[in-house]
Amino acid sequence: MVSLLCSARSGSTNLTYYLSELLNLERIISPKLNSMVDLKSLKRNVFYKIMIFDKPNEINSMFEFGTEVIKISDKVILLDRENKREQGESLAFKKKKYKTTSSGMYHTKEFYKNIDENLIHKFTNRAIRQGNTLKEISNHYKIPLFTYESIYYGNGLNDILEYLNVESDLNLEKKYIDNKKRQRLFYTKERLL
Repeated sequence: MVSLLCSARSGSTNLTYYLSELLNLERIISPKLNSMVDLKSLKRNVFYKIMIFDKPNEINSMFEFGTEVIKISDKVILLDRENKREQGESLAFKKKKYKTTSSGMYHTKEFYKNIDENLIHKFTNRAIRQGNTLKEISNHYKIPLFTYESIYYGNGLNDILEYLNVESDLNLEKKYIDNKKRQRLFYTKERLL
């Protein structure tokens, strides 16, 4: 069992698709983990995307949840985002527009506009707490913490592949990891020459 333990809006869904196909594992994105029984019933030979905040009711902290995921996993990948402001903006925009946490609605390419500053502040703080927990887990268990920025705009994907001891697949990489897959679109000014 491989678990991608991550914060929200960190590029985790595309990374999950890429790695689960590369490793030839069934994938389950954000399994419902309402109790420890649910957590302990996760299956072998599956790639799970698990949000660090989506913990069972009887677990008190995100750190404790991360510890339980590590105990039942063969391999754990930790993923966060460095730019907390953009992470907060993404969460605020999607939450306000779609009024749901349904991941299907969160994976639409679009321009972000009219983002409420109070929501950005709220979700940025939430992202900071999630990131701090992932750093704490990384330090405590000596598991590398990968970031959205390093994977999609640097050499972080190579680091993950080395960590997992697997070779890249350029076709899958182009399909899922290419930074043109970014869901947030930016306005650009066209210049006439």
